[in-house]
Amino acid sequence: MKVILGLLLLCSPLFGSWDVEVILPSVVEYKTTYNWPEMNDGATSATMWLRYFGFIDGDPNTQTDEVNEVIDLINIMYDESIPPYQIEPNVMVLGEAMQTYLSYQTGDYTLILLEESVARHEGPWYVRYYQYDEVWESLKSEINAGRPMLVTVDNGATGEALYIVIVIGYRWRYDINAVPEVTIQYLAIDPSLIYQSGFRWEHYRGACYTTHNCGWGIGYQYKLRLIPNKLHLILLNWLHKDCGPRNNWCDNSDINNDGVVNLADYALMCLLAIEE
Repeated sequence: MKVILGLLLLCSPLFGSWDVEVILPSVVEYKTTYNWPEMNDGATSATMWLRYFGFIDGDPNTQTDEVNEVIDLINIMYDESIPPYQIEPNVMVLGEAMQTYLSYQTGDYTLILLEESVARHEGPWYVRYYQYDEVWESLKSEINAGRPMLVTVDNGATGEALYIVIVIGYRWRYDINAVPEVTIQYLAIDPSLIYQSGFRWEHYRGACYTTHNCGWGIGYQYKLRLIPNKLHLILLNWLHKDCGPRNNWCDNSDINNDGVVNLADYALMCLLAIEE
């Protein structure tokens, strides 16, 4: 698996002057768009995430046939599982579609999505900002670690976060004369912006219950984790003491076949991974 990680701290005319600005530039090369009215924003953003981590081959600067095939595959599995006009999209189902694609390519990894709700609010965008909020800190830590996030946003100021995009950066600045004094934004790739750059800086805030100046507020953000399948099985069966031939030694997570899944099996898994 090829992993491409990169961080940029920028203060340039292109992105503006900010106290802190962190971007994953490598994702820019893997930007993918779709044509209306296909409406597969979730599948397109998921494909960008998979492409970024090397699960889709090809020229990163070209939307290849393989990229379009992956978008279609994920979109079919995702859309068929989601009732039309659902209030909030089930990104967990989107994760299952991504996992199905991964199973076609490799049997080595399990994809896990960790969901975080971003609190909704009423009033102007600056009523609630996230200088110290735990979900804001979570987004920062993910980007700092080189991991883009999937988020659901209210892209039409409708009061419903129905649109799925990939977040690749954040920035903030302090101005004692501004309201609020701290301005925080996130950088998303909007896959529908075919004839534009595709990048959007938006205020980091929760979606509103109303349509009051809340375009691009976030409903949910998702951490995505790729866990080696062997480790995933060890975690699922951790400290189980009934392993044996009857249950295939706890789905092969009891590597030393001593009847229990513990640190000895974890150490053996690491040793085997090194040898491979």
